[in-house]
Amino acid sequence: MPLERGQRVDRLRRDQLLVVREGLVAVSVILSDGRRQILCLNTPGESICPVCSNDCWIEALTPSLLDTSPINPGNGAMEDLFRLTHNRLISANTHLLTLGRFDGAERVAAFIVDMCRRLGRPVGKAGATLHLPMTRDDIADYLGLNAETVSRLFSRLKKSKIALFPTPTEIIVPDLAALEARAPIKPGEGFHARKTTVGATSG
Repeated sequence: MPLERGQRVDRLRRDQLLVVREGLVAVSVILSDGRRQILCLNTPGESICPVCSNDCWIEALTPSLLDTSPINPGNGAMEDLFRLTHNRLISANTHLLTLGRFDGAERVAAFIVDMCRRLGRPVGKAGATLHLPMTRDDIADYLGLNAETVSRLFSRLKKSKIALFPTPTEIIVPDLAALEARAPIKPGEGFHARKTTVGATSG
């Protein structure tokens, strides 16, 4: 299932999963006042679990490719589905904590660290480089901020040289641990489950 940026899948069947093969895919919702909230981000190798409310949709933030995977009751698939759902609930709780208790600088720091660990490549002894084709609006809608605040906080990180931004979509973090220390919680303490898929045959 190829998707262009901005293309949506409005409803996920309860008897199948979508597995991200390429790209970056969000689960989003529009609030009554028109604002968008990105509830979670899904990177290659991760499954989108069919537990979203009817008001949510799946949205490609970059050109993406999804596989459909039917949920078969045999071959341990239900145990895998339970594990996936459990990991997603941990992820959702951590994101809720981030939105509810972190200030803007802490949210941005935690977000960059999380994306570096999910999508980045090592640089030097302790750093990472990340190609993140999300707009400032996308990042703001995920972190519960506005785009101007995200840009200002990125500029602050750049000025401190804790993160570099050679292009609007490239981030270089020379010392990932130093950036991680700016957030009250580390990704390993409850951030998004990595590469969690269900053992079912792809369709």
